[in-house]
Amino acid sequence: MEIVFYDLETTTNKKKEIIEFAAVVLNYNTLQIKHTFTTLFYSENITSHSTSINTIHSQMVQHAPTFQQYSQTIFKLMNGKIWAGHNIEIFDNRVLKNNFQDLNLEFPKPIACIDTLKIARNLKMKEVAGNCKLETLSKHYSISKFQKHRALSDVLENIKLFQCLSTSLFLISNLQVPFSYSQPYLTTETNPFINLQSISFDSNQSHQNQENQENIENIENIENKEENQQNQQNKENQNL
Repeated sequence: MEIVFYDLETTTNKKKEIIEFAAVVLNYNTLQIKHTFTTLFYSENITSHSTSINTIHSQMVQHAPTFQQYSQTIFKLMNGKIWAGHNIEIFDNRVLKNNFQDLNLEFPKPIACIDTLKIARNLKMKEVAGNCKLETLSKHYSISKFQKHRALSDVLENIKLFQCLSTSLFLISNLQVPFSYSQPYLTTETNPFINLQSISFDSNQSHQNQENQENIENIENIENKEENQQNQQNKENQNL
């Protein structure tokens, strides 16, 4: 089984043509990189607006292949794999599907998706980082920036972000590390791959600690009462 981290750069028109595709395939068990694929795609609809976002201009793609020429390569690369990326459930997955459908081609389908944006939101990273953008989270975790808004750069950056977020999830779910957020931020609905049975939150933990303290005090009171009764009994026996 393989995990494919991928990212798209597109035109900014309504159709959103893919003008750059990048994917890094990881081994599911070791998370080591197996291979990398990236390419620009030809488009006649690159505007100054899109160039201001991803720095890709018309001259760069003048001799690039079309998306159709590499559609089957991408299909084989992606189909039946675990897909991973930042905001892929809202943006990249839909754009990829639409670009295949525009060519009347069968589009690839994942067996599961890992969206680091969703994980970051579930962890309430906005409260500590400011927002959940890839660039902001990378800065928060001191992840080295490669090249802003270029597909392969974003993929490599996101793999490191995934490792950081996974560490946070591990600490919460396995080591009972308390977080300061007042509301639960992980659910099986938002991330079915997370085992929530051992997760405790500060709001619950505080209530539990209070109950534990009350139980301890009750036990101590009972023990003190029993000790006093025993001392009283000993005194009475001595008087006899």
